[in-house]
Amino acid sequence: MKKRNIMAAMLAAAVVISSACSQPTTADTQNASSYIQLAESYYNAGDIDKAISELEKALEKVDSAEIRDLLAKYINERSGVKSESSTAAPTATTTTTTTASEVFDPFGFGGTTTTPEEYNPYYTGSDTTSAETEATTTDYPPASDINDFNIKDGVLKKYKGKGGEVVIPWGVTSIGEYAFRNCSSLTSITIPDSVTSIGNKAFAYCSKLTSITIPDSVTSIGNNAFYHCSNLTSITIPYGVTSIGYSAFYWCSSLTSITIPDSVTNVGDYAFSSCSNLTSITIPYGVTSIGGNAFSSCSRLTSITIPDSVTSIGFAAFYNCSSLTSITIPDSVTSIGFAAF
Repeated sequence: MKKRNIMAAMLAAAVVISSACSQPTTADTQNASSYIQLAESYYNAGDIDKAISELEKALEKVDSAEIRDLLAKYINERSGVKSESSTAAPTATTTTTTTASEVFDPFGFGGTTTTPEEYNPYYTGSDTTSAETEATTTDYPPASDINDFNIKDGVLKKYKGKGGEVVIPWGVTSIGEYAFRNCSSLTSITIPDSVTSIGNKAFAYCSKLTSITIPDSVTSIGNNAFYHCSNLTSITIPYGVTSIGYSAFYWCSSLTSITIPDSVTNVGDYAFSSCSNLTSITIPYGVTSIGGNAFSSCSRLTSITIPDSVTSIGFAAFYNCSSLTSITIPDSVTSIGFAAF
């Protein structure tokens, strides 16, 4: 069985509550879920000892025969002892069948996730199957050393590594505020599609960061998220993001191109201010507001396309854009701030 498949089975079953046990508290369940998530990251990094340690912590919070059985299998795997399933006659497909009332699957790694919400506070209504999850995660590159990350309840709180090319572990749901701030040795970052938000100043002052891929799962980019990433050359904002935060890309002086999706409705104040190598920008239809100083001091900006969905252009929005020779303002604009151009 593949590592990913083993881990998926473990995660799906680890939170099953046997009928003989009482319902765990919400706090215990949340703590157990955190330990299980860390176990998944350790397992994928090849550190089965730490994975087992995290599962033992989960067992202390949610005690069931199923968790004990899984721990035994894990310990056997570490010792090189084949489980009963691995010694059985080979078949074309091995399928584990569970009922909706049995499975408690907070991370959506597989199984049937139709347990009533009161018994599964993490259920989001997703119908993602284990096969779909397998297809999503199989191609994701191996994560950087798990010890380089401080992760709690799915939030990457702090990166503690040496920088270079960093791969965030799959399963992280949010990159917290200041997570990589001042990491001047960081050169590239790979973000998994389990992440939905990037916090305020998450990558601020990462002066050697040249490459980043933001997955389509991200819907929120915080204020100052990439502030002063002076070597970042290009960025594609994923479809789903509706607002580009205050100073999100301020002083990204090497940025030459930016792709803004149709989902964005607001470009925040100072969002791209002082991006001195940005030569052109197309603001998509759907944007209604261009914030104050949004593109100020973009000294090489020669062209800008403003759609007729825009109704307001903020204070100094294009101030000190010395290479901008002409601009067409649509009739939809009803408000232009002081010194906008």
